[in-house]
Amino acid sequence: MILLKRSYFTFLLFILALACSSSEKAMDSEPITPEITNESTLQEQPEIEIQLIVNERVKYEFKKTEDVWDGTVIQFSSSDPESREIVRTISIEPTMGWEDFEVVLDFLEIYTLPDQSEIEDRVSGPITAISRSYTFTISKNDATRSFHYYNPEGEVADHWQSQNVVTFGTYLTTEMKVIQE
Repeated sequence: MILLKRSYFTFLLFILALACSSSEKAMDSEPITPEITNESTLQEQPEIEIQLIVNERVKYEFKKTEDVWDGTVIQFSSSDPESREIVRTISIEPTMGWEDFEVVLDFLEIYTLPDQSEIEDRVSGPITAISRSYTFTISKNDATRSFHYYNPEGEVADHWQSQNVVTFGTYLTTEMKVIQE
């Protein structure tokens, strides 16, 4: 019986010595499992991003990430991009829901509207007290484009594109509700 215990003990020492001699020091080797990254630190790139600046004083931002929309309106202290400061930032959402917002975007062809200068046979309309400037920047499908409309209110009778811009501006001012200020 003692011989069997000695043989077993010798066998275990042999296995232990063999295992230790063929391995590297644990502290010197790279970890087997990859580092765990905190998902909240990774920023998802939005699938769609729409920015609309009205009269250089108000900026609407809409972002869609993983089928979830987020809306913000930013009010600036002046229309001068060099000296203006943010007065306030407000989280907004459509009163009828984001599905309605997507329908409006598609119906008014916001994603594909041309720049005002590219409208065929365009004639500038008269300047009025309600004349506005609209600057769009749209990022969708890894492509970004910008376009601008100045005083589309004066051209709504003659150009459907201007009418769509004015309608979208009206939609934003009347159909968005404040979530958090």
